Amino acid sequence: SEIRAQGPLAPGQTRDSIGPVLPGYLRACDIETTHVWRLDDCRELLGSWFALRSDAEVVVVVGATGRGAADHLRSLLGEVGAEILIDGITIRPGGSQLVARLPDG
Repeated sequence: SEIRAQGPLAPGQTRDSIGPVLPGYLRACDIETTHVWRLDDCRELLGSWFALRSDAEVVVVVGATGRGAADHLRSLLGEVGAEILIDGITIRPGGSQLVARLPDG
């Protein structure tokens, strides 16, 4: 995985700077965080996560939004029939952001 939560970094890897602070930020915005998962760039892992059903109103995914070989989120959203509401923004870094709505809301 190119994003590391801990330990030494190998060439091409970077530190996870968002994962550790995101739950606290969401709480500060009065958004209850019920689950936090960290998944490697693995289509099967992400696909099995999609198979889980949740009563969550919002799901935040950090990463996997690009169009590279290891970015599986877009294709999986298509497979589950999600409607892409925002498909990228004009900003660097972070331009590959997306917002989608799953068929069941």
